[in-house]
Amino acid sequence: IQKAYYTICGVMCHVDVFVTFHGAGEMNAIFMPLHSSLVEVRGINASCALADHWHPQISRGSGFQYFWWGLFVQSGVV
Repeated sequence: IQKAYYTICGVMCHVDVFVTFHGAGEMNAIFMPLHSSLVEVRGINASCALADHWHPQISRGSGFQYFWWGLFVQSGVV
């Protein structure tokens, strides 16, 4: 497990744009370089209330300073 953690940190510190589905894996954004971007893809029934406030607060308040973009998938066929 420890080796996997170091691998994730090593990869994420070189990521400019991180595109991922909504979920706990998004926390890997804290290892990204300053001024990189996180693009969160959410499903049709996803709630925006918490996530729309949580990521910007984490980014600003923690000093990690990544840009967050939220995308909603409007069609189940995509």
